[in-house]
Amino acid sequence: MKIKRILLLLLLIVTIISFKNDPDSYRDRYSDNDDDLHEALHLDTEIKETKRTIAQQLMELKKNAYEILLVKLSKGISETLPQLVSRPRQY
Repeated sequence: MKIKRILLLLLLIVTIISFKNDPDSYRDRYSDNDDDLHEALHLDTEIKETKRTIAQQLMELKKNAYEILLVKLSKGISETLPQLVSRPRQY
């Protein structure tokens, strides 16, 4: 158990010393990840905006389809209603 603690302490000391000697290498190594993260966040924002735009367009298409359906239905009713009314009843 004491050997593990000593080894972990030595590893920590070596890591701290190597980081103090060359802190830029750490930044260089992980700066690409920051750029990737920034790009991923930007793409995520674009995807959300695109989804929102598509949803709005679908709602407009649905609204237009209902309006067209309503116009055709009312036109069909206005054409067939006089025929139904003028027919004699069949019992």
